[in-house]
Amino acid sequence: MIFPKITALLAAFIGLLTIHMIIRIAKIRSAERVELENGSNNALHRAVRSHGNLVETAPLFLIMLGFTEGAGANIFFILFLVLLFAGSRIIHPIGLSGKKGTFKMRVYGMFGTIAAYLATALLLIYHVIFML
Repeated sequence: MIFPKITALLAAFIGLLTIHMIIRIAKIRSAERVELENGSNNALHRAVRSHGNLVETAPLFLIMLGFTEGAGANIFFILFLVLLFAGSRIIHPIGLSGKKGTFKMRVYGMFGTIAAYLATALLLIYHVIFML
């Protein structure tokens, strides 16, 4: 089996993005003196959901991408999927920030994530049925 280098790089990026989100949550908790839950703090709630959304969507995408890369899918298409997913995961929390005019970024992030999921799933199915 080929080591899925691109998938590994995306996993590292997601790890760094997760650390960033954890630190952001910790800063808000410290500033607002909220130990558990969100303390009815809107900014903390949004930060927690941004983090939660990332850890809810990233694992399955990484698994599918790793299988697809291991199956020998076109490297440029894999890179496109990585950029689409990573970009969507960056702009989605911006859209959840609650700042005026950012809601569209949340929607773009959701659609980008869904598009990356769908394209990866279809490519994986194609490789399983026709290429192996």
